[in-house]
Amino acid sequence: MISELAYCNFIGDKKKNNDKKKIKNSVLQLIFLRNQPLIVSIFCSISRGVLAPYDVSKYLLPTRCQSVILKKDMNGQEQSEIFSSLYRTGLDTWTHVPYEDIAASLLPRFSDAIVLDIGSGRGTWANRLVTDGNRVIGIEIVPELVEQLNQDAQYRQIENRMRFVNVDFLSRNFSEKSFDAVTDLLTFQHLPPRMWGAYVTELAALLPTDGLYLNVSLSRATPRFLGMEPSNPEYEHGYFSKYGLTYYFFTPAEIKKIFEKEFQIVAQHSQSFDPLTDPADKIVLIFTLMKRLA
Repeated sequence: MISELAYCNFIGDKKKNNDKKKIKNSVLQLIFLRNQPLIVSIFCSISRGVLAPYDVSKYLLPTRCQSVILKKDMNGQEQSEIFSSLYRTGLDTWTHVPYEDIAASLLPRFSDAIVLDIGSGRGTWANRLVTDGNRVIGIEIVPELVEQLNQDAQYRQIENRMRFVNVDFLSRNFSEKSFDAVTDLLTFQHLPPRMWGAYVTELAALLPTDGLYLNVSLSRATPRFLGMEPSNPEYEHGYFSKYGLTYYFFTPAEIKKIFEKEFQIVAQHSQSFDPLTDPADKIVLIFTLMKRLA
């Protein structure tokens, strides 16, 4: 179940280079070929047309490609700055929650599968996916992390197995049915409810029938986290805001309802963890593996 070709196409702002040539747009193509290393090429579309070593025109969907900058109505730039600050100061406590083993146990072992990881952070989970034999494209909204992660992959000589891009998942930068699996560990929970439908639509477009999606999210059963008490029956919903970030604490039934039109749940598991934020804090995570419906 390996995609013949997966690419990511981004269109940037119009600008001029040092030679005063007019560049219509910049195209970043991440190309996976069966039994070949990951080929990463950056081309510029100038007056002579798009320069490319392969005929990928049938895969390009320019009408679906948008700016790599997060949509403003998602408050993306502000959230990017907040996350960047948390990473710089070492306050990304979620990075140290030991959920990788449980998440990995839910995913079947593929042979050289192409996996999209949404919200890669410091790359801990993406590295685990590579260790388990997959190829990974990681999405991260903090540009400094993307640069650092790609440099690290190059230094370790695994850049043909793992690449990271600074892009908004909802901007539709990827071709349909590009991936064998998509993973989202603790990122979906930061989307406001109004964006859930768009998220599911884009996710479904990226996977073939029976393609897998792994979601790990905060559970409504969480007793306490950063002063929030989602398990308190006084709260009618799981939507909270703290330090400029939004959080949604889900019930298993809510996750099923959100995704049920496009996905079927294969396995679901809840586990409590110490988030290393406050001695009184205790979080519960919901691990949900789903498969794409026909």
